[in-house]
Amino acid sequence: MIKLTDYYAQRAKKRWIKDGDRNTSYFHKAITKRRRRNTIVSVKDENDVVQFMPEKISNTFVNYFRHIFASKNANNGRPYLHTQLPNSNQDYTYTIPDKQELWDTLMEMKRNASPGPDGFNVEFYLATWSWIGDDVEMLILPRQMQIKEQHEFPEQGETLTSDRNILGAKIFSDASWKRKKVPTDSETTGIGVFIQFDINGLNYNVMIQASVPLASSILQAEAKAMLLAAQIAEKFQISRPTMLTGNKLLAKSVASMKIDSVHMHWNTRDTLARILNTTSKLQAHVFHIKRDLNGVAHKCAHQVLRNSLGPPLFGCSSSAHTTPSCLAISVLQDSEWPGFVIHDVQCC
Repeated sequence: MIKLTDYYAQRAKKRWIKDGDRNTSYFHKAITKRRRRNTIVSVKDENDVVQFMPEKISNTFVNYFRHIFASKNANNGRPYLHTQLPNSNQDYTYTIPDKQELWDTLMEMKRNASPGPDGFNVEFYLATWSWIGDDVEMLILPRQMQIKEQHEFPEQGETLTSDRNILGAKIFSDASWKRKKVPTDSETTGIGVFIQFDINGLNYNVMIQASVPLASSILQAEAKAMLLAAQIAEKFQISRPTMLTGNKLLAKSVASMKIDSVHMHWNTRDTLARILNTTSKLQAHVFHIKRDLNGVAHKCAHQVLRNSLGPPLFGCSSSAHTTPSCLAISVLQDSEWPGFVIHDVQCC
């Protein structure tokens, strides 16, 4: 009975209703009046034919908005309709809301209003925000990422001049390609990976030093580095990361999503195929960056060839990650990386 009373109180849409009011006929009359006012009895379609059947009325609205947002002449006959974001980045209404702003918006809404299409009202989101807030925030990121790509980012595979506007996880990779022997008396290629991402509200910055047998070219070495970076992102179950590499040919090849890319030598295509398989699952974005933006991964790669390598080292300097243990270190330490040798992993 309490649930039924709350239901009618929500449907009545009367803001002055207070807890304790009885479920009287007033609620039911208010609901009936509102339902009649909101009922669409008929509508005229694009052919000027009046439709009365509910299904045809629904189809008329769907077709109308599909035409507006899909047609190349979306503003035909509607000169003041703007469906594109302005070029200026100064307009606050086009900024991306963060978690705090979403919370502030919910706080300003009527808590006991009728639930939305998902079946939950504002009061539910406020009561459970501590554990669903991150998920709600992530719901808007894919679309916002597309908007930022369209208006601020170059095409995938091209050069990014800054990584400041990247949303979500950032994954840097680099390789050091020199003929130098490691303690196993075999020539090797140094690999550096630097990952910045968030899990459960905690920020992780992970630096990884690894190696593979000597690559046949710098392009193959860079491809191996990106492969390891993509596999690590997959282990962490990172969705829609941004993959950043200092090799533009590699960035263009991965962005093209073609195994027979003209940019890649035939002996690198097996590695490319494995990269494409993983990045497609992650829905990753791939860009080229200059050396000054890839400094951490570059340094990690060179450290492999400069240091006297021994058993792998794992460490975390963040006090927030150590209860009970650092998630990043645990995942990397407990995983196997066929074809790669992990030498050092540091998290902060």
